[in-house]
Amino acid sequence: LEKVTTDHIFSTKIEDFKRFKFFLRENDILKGRKTLRRADLEKADRLDTVDLMVQTYKRDEALEMTKDILRRINRNDLVEICSSAAEGQSQEAKY
Repeated sequence: LEKVTTDHIFSTKIEDFKRFKFFLRENDILKGRKTLRRADLEKADRLDTVDLMVQTYKRDEALEMTKDILRRINRNDLVEICSSAAEGQSQEAKY
């Protein structure tokens, strides 16, 4: 899961990544989930951000949040790829 999330956050442009981190601090966007602290996100690069998300939320929740935020920043292309990759990992785990 971390690989799926990391791969797709790495695919974002710098401005998209800034917006992605902004949404991780917005309570109304996160639908009642715990927000990440601004101080933790300010200097966080993409790997640090994924690490913070996985530490703060359950794995599946972090993936769903990633997809929700990617939709909000109009990166539906990454949502599709992310969904497919996560489904592939889920299938591999069964075998």
